[in-house]
Amino acid sequence: MCTSKVEKGKYLPQVLGAVINETRVAKHLSQGTASIQGDLERSHLASIENGRKRMRLNTLWKVSVALDEPLSELFRKTEEIMNTFPDNDPEKAEEAFNAWLQKRQLQKKKEEEDEDKE
Repeated sequence: MCTSKVEKGKYLPQVLGAVINETRVAKHLSQGTASIQGDLERSHLASIENGRKRMRLNTLWKVSVALDEPLSELFRKTEEIMNTFPDNDPEKAEEAFNAWLQKRQLQKKKEEEDEDKE
């Protein structure tokens, strides 16, 4: 049950992965290019971006270097999203996380459709 800020951490891999993905896309980097620049396997980066992999600090550093984005900025963006999830109500925190996730998925789908039109 998510009843505190500490327990909200279960959402961290997906939120941080989304921040990494959005940063990479905004900089017009492919996963392949970012992987080479960060000395990472492309499949590892894909798993991180999809929230399926937890990262060690040295891996996060490599991602930061690959994206030419300070760690502090990746953390700031992640914290900004995490702070929108309520701290003391597990059901509301879960609802807020799911709403954020759904909104993000719709956004990505729209972006992909827009790219296909070009």
